Amino acid sequence: IDDHAKHGNVTILQWTVKKLPFRDNQVDCIISDLPFGHRHSNFTKNQKLYPLMMKEFTRVANTGCRAVLLTMEKGIMRRIIRDTEFNCWTLMNSLPVDVGGFDAELFIFQKN
Repeated sequence: IDDHAKHGNVTILQWTVKKLPFRDNQVDCIISDLPFGHRHSNFTKNQKLYPLMMKEFTRVANTGCRAVLLTMEKGIMRRIIRDTEFNCWTLMNSLPVDVGGFDAELFIFQKN
């Protein structure tokens, strides 16, 4: 990313996931370290947040967009994968990741 950023090819921004400031179908790639529910948020809040997040990702992502999402809330993500509201996303891969002793997972999706 550093080489691309030096040449003006990359823009990195931070906003709330509930209302992203993009028009529909404008985003090529989404990368997010989601709240795990330990330092920020909690399981109950994440159960509400994650579907809202995926709804917003679905709105802004163009066809072919990849989403790389890191979370410890594997159960919530797996329920979202099965939800027909989000069947426009294909799970390409999921990888276990140790994040400071926490058992997390990296989910890689592609929008159809």
